Amino acid sequence: MTQASPSKPSIPAEFHRPDNWMGLYYIVHGLTLWLLPSYAAYRLFGHDTLPLAARILAIVALLVLSGFGLFFMALLGHEGFHGSMNSNRTMSMFLGIVSSCAAPGFVSVGYNVVHWQHHLHTNTSKDPDYQLYRHNKTLFARLFNGPRATAQICLRNALRLAFAPEALDKTYPFSQAEARRFAIFNLTLATLAWAGYAALAMTHFQAFVFVVAIPTLVSQTYWAMAPYIEHAQTQVGEGRDTRTCTSTLMRCLLMGYNFHICHHLYPKVQLHKLPALHRHLESIGYLPGQAVIERGLLSVFKIGSFATLEFAAPDGDEAAPLPMVQRVHR
Repeated sequence: MTQASPSKPSIPAEFHRPDNWMGLYYIVHGLTLWLLPSYAAYRLFGHDTLPLAARILAIVALLVLSGFGLFFMALLGHEGFHGSMNSNRTMSMFLGIVSSCAAPGFVSVGYNVVHWQHHLHTNTSKDPDYQLYRHNKTLFARLFNGPRATAQICLRNALRLAFAPEALDKTYPFSQAEARRFAIFNLTLATLAWAGYAALAMTHFQAFVFVVAIPTLVSQTYWAMAPYIEHAQTQVGEGRDTRTCTSTLMRCLLMGYNFHICHHLYPKVQLHKLPALHRHLESIGYLPGQAVIERGLLSVFKIGSFATLEFAAPDGDEAAPLPMVQRVHR
């Protein structure tokens, strides 16, 4: 039988207090990590004075960095929803939507509908991640099915919010009117972003490949692995239902998002504070013995490639239908 988790402790107030300037810095971090390496790779591609092998290695490294930058831009839609981009929840959502539209095919408002349920039902049959990703046993299946399925449900949910907001789940933290405005704004901005990328592809195809197409593939590769990195082979209960990865490189790229145990315990705490929060929880004896912590970088990608989701079904229930939008009451 799974041992019950102790109740999560109260934490110092400074962890809860959002820094609005850091919310803006997140955007700068993501844009810099995405655009500078991709532009450098684009310029380096035509720099035939360098040895071919050196150019290839440098271009690959730069495009991997760029892909993580684009993943981070999409991640800001998640941060905006949790209220950690700005102390004003509406402004936080606004900043998250604007930032996440940089990622082609990602409509963060639609994603947030299922992500909200993910936090409510982590590692159970009602968890949307379980529904979306449990059948992807191989790396190929994850790469092929994961981003595609996520994009489809994000778009479908965003359209439902825009045209039928009365179908929202009753626990959703925004009103019907707010959810509808966010969805329309997100869909409009995403359409404009797609149009801009299409224009770039038609006018400067090589730049499009290096700045948009390849970073998107890298970003979606990590996105396909993320549910398994974060939740495969973990248990049920606070502090036990996700994995923290302490790799310094991941911390630099994702600004602390990889400290995922702390995020699930305290979703509104900003990314850059999560490593310090992790140390605080260790110091008071909350994490040892119950937390799933991965310290090796290569092990993280091994988990993302091969570990399976085996979430627990409450009371022996079969997998519940994928949560969509139902009725909301404030």
